[in-house]
Amino acid sequence: MIEMKISDLGEKKLIKRIIANIKSHLRDFNIEGLGDDAAIIDMGREYIVATADLL
Repeated sequence: MIEMKISDLGEKKLIKRIIANIKSHLRDFNIEGLGDDAAIIDMGREYIVATADLL
């Protein structure tokens, strides 16, 4: 396993990796507006808003 610091990767690349990981696990759900601060996830009968702003 290769160890890497977030500072080595950079914020934009980290966000892209997180987005790809989320989408690969939530294939059955429609993810709208996934960006660098928040996402609205359509779960069918309800929506989930996920947010994070810490780096």
